[in-house]
Amino acid sequence: MIQHCYESDIEHILKVHVTGDLGLDHSINRTVIDLLCNNVSVYALYDKEDFIGYFGDEAGTHLTGFFIMPQFRKTHKSKFWDTVVKHFNGNFKCGIYSKNLPARNFLIKSGCTLNKVDGPGMYFEYKENI
Repeated sequence: MIQHCYESDIEHILKVHVTGDLGLDHSINRTVIDLLCNNVSVYALYDKEDFIGYFGDEAGTHLTGFFIMPQFRKTHKSKFWDTVVKHFNGNFKCGIYSKNLPARNFLIKSGCTLNKVDGPGMYFEYKENI
């Protein structure tokens, strides 16, 4: 699934992934290893038979990795985000690589608060239910 996503937007991945400068295969492998090592549950999202993207849940509290297929970014962002928020019951944290400006902008527009920038990482929080 990660390979399918990353291959759909190679230029983007090589520009914003933490190991993008090492190539697509390395970025795919790094993501899969990170998800496995951190025991992240990965959820695929579909609209009928169309694969929309995925998101990861680490310990029920962290959105760890997400991707929306390029052809659905304009039409399914809201549905994608609503699914993520519902999954986490309106409260979660998310860390992303600081070069990933599209993800940063998406998180901010979706109501996340930037808590801190620490080296190559940016850390966000979403709180709907306090």
